[in-house]
Amino acid sequence: MYVPTPRHVPHPSPQVRELGHKIESVVREYQQTHRLSPHEVQQALRMAEANTGASRRSAGMFVGIGAALTGALVLGGILFWRQAEQAPDGSGLPMIPIIAMAVVGLAVVALAVRFRS
Repeated sequence: MYVPTPRHVPHPSPQVRELGHKIESVVREYQQTHRLSPHEVQQALRMAEANTGASRRSAGMFVGIGAALTGALVLGGILFWRQAEQAPDGSGLPMIPIIAMAVVGLAVVALAVRFRS
């Protein structure tokens, strides 16, 4: 029997709320005097996040995923060449490593698109 459970949404601490309100007021004041577009505000917030070290967790995770995918591609290449050497007449390409490398390539593209947005 399936019992759906609601997602737990942690409530922000008072310090987090205070910082959020301060950032919001600074952004509003700056927008009123300088007429920034929403896209420019997002760029500035991303820059501030990167400069304060708030985004180090995602950067480390991205490096780990990249290393794992690189290892998978190297393994796929090794399998590709080993199967090609074992073919009796050397004709035809082995399909399993080609499919595996294509799947890993698609995963890399999907992750890159997800992290960019």
